[in-house]
Amino acid sequence: MPSPLTKYQRQPKQSIDLPSKGQWYGPGSLERFEDLDVFSMTASDEIATKTPDALISGNATASIIKNCIPSIRNPWEVPMADIYTILSAIRMASYGEKINIANVCTACSETNSYDVSLQNIIGYFATVEFISEFEVEGIKFYVRPLSYKELNEINKLNFKLQRRLSQTIPLIENEDEQAEATQQVYEELSNLRTSTICTSIAKVVIEGEEESNNDNISEFITSADKVFFGKAEEIIMKNNEAFAIPATDITCASCGHESKLDIEMDYSNFFVKG
Repeated sequence: MPSPLTKYQRQPKQSIDLPSKGQWYGPGSLERFEDLDVFSMTASDEIATKTPDALISGNATASIIKNCIPSIRNPWEVPMADIYTILSAIRMASYGEKINIANVCTACSETNSYDVSLQNIIGYFATVEFISEFEVEGIKFYVRPLSYKELNEINKLNFKLQRRLSQTIPLIENEDEQAEATQQVYEELSNLRTSTICTSIAKVVIEGEEESNNDNISEFITSADKVFFGKAEEIIMKNNEAFAIPATDITCASCGHESKLDIEMDYSNFFVKG
């Protein structure tokens, strides 16, 4: 006889289509890209959002995605073109259609609270087009969004470098050693930026011949005329801007000052109820 608790098990709260239309996922990572069932978070999911190590490693977010949208079999493969649609849908299924964000008015310093529609965010990403190719001097480049795994690794390395700049290096008493250590960090940050751009290039086609080896692409991009790297960076930055959460028009309740609310939903606070 079935348990009477069966009818109280989680049911899908909504469904979503992925902006990527299933592109850029590895084999077996995605069951389908349309009408994906979205479940609310469980108690264990909420506990995971309060575990700093799990958030920093990305394991908590990956686990939540897999638990709440079972059709995504490997969350680490999620391209960044899909991530905010996915997180917004999970947040909405768990806590409702609005997310509350506090903002300090730049005109009068008063703190205001604003409700942002998650459905509007999902709707926005459904309309954005990813620039997947460009051409320079007859050479065609094909670009892709980074996966959640790749971006998470980049963010962790960037965090470590920034922490060295703000916490470790200031403790060095010798000025020459401090200057040398600072320069080294800036060089590593520059290399990280270059590596990120190169990683985003999926393949290059020259006179009908195709190159998809990332090491060869990176060597070409970094050693050839700067016009190639410059154009690649321009296109990738355009994609990053297009697939960021759009700013919202707001008005201060105290002084009437109108401005834009930039919404930066990092994974450490996105799933916190409020």
